[in-house]
Amino acid sequence: TVTTTTGGTYHFDALDTGLYELKARRGDDFRVQFSEAVVTASTNTITDLQLNPGLPEFLAAGLKAEIIASKKNGEVDGSVDLELDSNGNLYSMNNGGGTITRIDLDPISREKTGSVTLIDGSAANFNNSWFIAVDESFNLYTSSGNAGVLRVPSPVEDATINLASDPNNATIVRDANGVNHIVSLATDVDGGTILNGNLIMSSGKGGSVIPGFPEGTFNTLITLTPGNQQSIFSRGIPTSGGEPVFDNNDIIKTDTKGGILVANRNGNAVQVDGNGVATLLWPGNGDGKPEGIGGFSSMIDDDAGNIFIRGISPSNGLSFRMFAADFNSQILIASGMNQSFGGMIMDRGGRDVYISENDLVIRISAIDGRTIAENLLSPPPDVAPFNPRLSTATRTYKMEENFRELVPAVDFANAQTNLDLLQPQANPPPTNTTVTSPPSSGGGGSPGLFTLMFMILLAYGRKTLYKKTL
Repeated sequence: TVTTTTGGTYHFDALDTGLYELKARRGDDFRVQFSEAVVTASTNTITDLQLNPGLPEFLAAGLKAEIIASKKNGEVDGSVDLELDSNGNLYSMNNGGGTITRIDLDPISREKTGSVTLIDGSAANFNNSWFIAVDESFNLYTSSGNAGVLRVPSPVEDATINLASDPNNATIVRDANGVNHIVSLATDVDGGTILNGNLIMSSGKGGSVIPGFPEGTFNTLITLTPGNQQSIFSRGIPTSGGEPVFDNNDIIKTDTKGGILVANRNGNAVQVDGNGVATLLWPGNGDGKPEGIGGFSSMIDDDAGNIFIRGISPSNGLSFRMFAADFNSQILIASGMNQSFGGMIMDRGGRDVYISENDLVIRISAIDGRTIAENLLSPPPDVAPFNPRLSTATRTYKMEENFRELVPAVDFANAQTNLDLLQPQANPPPTNTTVTSPPSSGGGGSPGLFTLMFMILLAYGRKTLYKKTL
């Protein structure tokens, strides 16, 4: 590890000439970027690297993206679903850390004002939980892995509630006072949302036969009332009858028409009306459409009824799109995202959308105050698509004839940056390779300091790797 001066300079000795790959990473929530540099004697090599803080690589014209919460700041850890409460605060289900967190947003400006961990369920199988729902009384709903669904009142004064599964019975999840919070034994519930005051649970292929459901809860939406009464809401049967269009149904969200938008393992994009009747909006295999949709693609809609989808697109990769009104095409909003699955939630009538992105929660919104859909259907004139990357970081490499000293000049934004050197080479690494750092010319703790890690991975045929830490 080398700490640079405030000017961003460092050097290391006895580095052989050759082709180097540069692997740059800033913090825990920046994407890794790669580039190459050929180091030869008495020449300069200039390499540009752009560091991306985890935002989409592409945004449609008139839109912007920003990070609302991050693992780095202790706000999320493997965010897989989001929900807004009636006060406009944002909740995240984090199955990386097994927690539920709330991100507080100003009711007017929608700026973040704070965050808190409401529930620690790392001992209650929350590392295998995939949804979060919040009712009008601020009760929180999620699953305990595949063992059942629980309801937990929001903690008093935001004190974290610790939950733990009974070691002898996974269908019992208690808090520190011994209260069991399991309210349904439905299994494989990977989606949940509030509709008319009731929790709608999405029980997929791993559903089971439980009391009151002799035919099982397989590929079913189930209603759970505040009094814990359960009934079948939908089995995914279309209006015309026939085969169900559910296939291991997953994340669900309430739509603005009083129905449910349902994601499925096979990619089927399904809308269920208030009577439980299903409509296949777009088949996962793309039958009759320009292309298919990746599995577990999740959906939301805005106040105008426009439906949006995220997931893997054959033409746009990990992306966020809007269905055209006739459902015969999709309009690209963002691509180059961090994950294919995960919940989203609309805000301000469709002007903002919050998206779970693993160790980030991002917000995409319109620059001019219109809705996202309005920007897509009527793009602002003379506005280029938004590139959220940081300003270009330029490094100049000069290999001196005397003792092969490499002196990079680094122009990163003020932050900690990790840089790895990856060198393809058939021979083992030299034993005298070292890294040195010049004395810092700035005061300790200056925001201009960088922490950089150097490492050489020597590859033979790009298959066998020899690792030496400099």
